[in-house]
Amino acid sequence: MRTMAEKAEIRYAVLVEGKSQRQVARESGYSRNTIRRLLEDNGRPKYQLRGPRASRVLGQYKDRLEQWVEEDSQKAKKGRRTARRMYHLLQKEHGYSEAEATIRGYVGKLRKQARHKIYVALAYAPGECGQVDFGEAEVKIAGKTVRVQLFVMWLGYSGATFVQACPGQTQEVFFAGHVAAFEFFGGVPQALWYDNLSNAVQQVLRGWEREEQERFISFRTH
Repeated sequence: MRTMAEKAEIRYAVLVEGKSQRQVARESGYSRNTIRRLLEDNGRPKYQLRGPRASRVLGQYKDRLEQWVEEDSQKAKKGRRTARRMYHLLQKEHGYSEAEATIRGYVGKLRKQARHKIYVALAYAPGECGQVDFGEAEVKIAGKTVRVQLFVMWLGYSGATFVQACPGQTQEVFFAGHVAAFEFFGGVPQALWYDNLSNAVQQVLRGWEREEQERFISFRTH
């Protein structure tokens, strides 16, 4: 079964970044028929694994790939190694025996992270981004002081803010807050930032990498 994270990446590449299905198929290693089926289905994946799949864990090769991407970021574009060149170097010099698509996928992720590390924008385009977090407040209900949780979504361009009081910080409240905020703003930002909220993040990995909650991935791809 393909993971929800893989499905979300493919749908994002085509529906948001505007890549062609042919290009995504080439970069991901999946067939164009598979890409087409994933685009038609915005629910949870229902595919069954019919046989063993090659491991996507790069293990000892990750450090070498990260080193190459870091070195290339300081070079002119013509002097950089392509993902295919890195694949052949790993084969020849380090005994790599997995699929080329695995290398392409990881190198693409590293380069995307490197672009995001270059600067933090101080000015935003309309609808470009927003932030989500929880806070606390004390309110009076029926004459009694009660502590409530606040779901907050803030838009970077306009500074418009949506706040909704909630009884707790459960995942159901987290999702419901998003839906209410999107309805309030009349749309969905291109990107949302989270401060490692447990309702969205399963595990904090190295650097910028995060393992997201599967239900959160399913929610955002929908």
